[in-house]
Amino acid sequence: MKGKVTLEEHFALPETFTSTTRFSKKGMGEDLRHRLMDLQGDRLREMDEFGIEFAIQSLNSPAVQAVPNVTEAIALAQRANDVLANEVVKRPDRLAGFAALPMQDPEAAAEEMKRCIKDLGFVGVNVNGFSQRENQ
Repeated sequence: MKGKVTLEEHFALPETFTSTTRFSKKGMGEDLRHRLMDLQGDRLREMDEFGIEFAIQSLNSPAVQAVPNVTEAIALAQRANDVLANEVVKRPDRLAGFAALPMQDPEAAAEEMKRCIKDLGFVGVNVNGFSQRENQ
């Protein structure tokens, strides 16, 4: 492989994008939205422009880790991983995935990790530094 390999290149879902805009510069919202939700066209062109041959994608932050409801966190992680897998399969020569995990429920996180590695072909996981969970 001649080009650069990048790790933890972010993508977003519509429902996780709004949390990202809290941390972006005013007026950058639409450009940032496009960049985070496009894993094919412009992203691949920019990878070519900057000599990036392969990029490992992961869900933007905060996302799953900021969802206090365990059931919702599990569903969001699964949806994000399914969306990412559907994009990676289009260009496995250029893209791979890190799984988003619902750390609010360690057993569910372990199951999702297994599913992503074995069934979806992901190359690793992204364990965020915090997670929120409703009191049970």
